[in-house]
Amino acid sequence: VYADISDISVYVNGIKTEFDEPPASENDRTLVPMRGIFEALGAEVYWDEKSETASAFLNEDTTSITIDNNIMLKNNDEIIITNSCLYK
Repeated sequence: VYADISDISVYVNGIKTEFDEPPASENDRTLVPMRGIFEALGAEVYWDEKSETASAFLNEDTTSITIDNNIMLKNNDEIIITNSCLYK
């Protein structure tokens, strides 16, 4: 996965990926919609409105992230991310 910052084009496995919401640049970071990236990789993505958590399932892996939280879970292991998850 890489992004071309000039127009924030995102490529997954060499294929340009389109999103429902466009990627954005904020505080020297490129933010992309989780659903678009994970679906492009072949994962199933679910949104839990009550907990405001997005979860992706691919093969034996589960990844989840909650709005306004900078901890992502991958197979229940915590991964600290530099920006909190945003919902726009």
